[in-house]
Amino acid sequence: MAEPNFAVPRSTFNSIAPPDPARHLDRILRRPQVEFLTGLPTSSLYDAIRQGRFPQPIKLSVRSVGWPESAVLAWLSARPVRQPAGR
Repeated sequence: MAEPNFAVPRSTFNSIAPPDPARHLDRILRRPQVEFLTGLPTSSLYDAIRQGRFPQPIKLSVRSVGWPESAVLAWLSARPVRQPAGR
């Protein structure tokens, strides 16, 4: 039996853009998109959720969750920017 392909298509990440406030829509990002945007692997993402340092996902179905794009972008913008050493 062939192994399942869990690769995320490149087109998934090409569509990530800041939300348009005029549209009042908030896209739902799936875990691979959240991992790509945050740079966090799955285990670190769920550890941060458990510790209250990352937004809780919303349940989409029995076996799937997602995050509002605005919540992920707000989390990213609230993170401190690391300054290079010696400056």
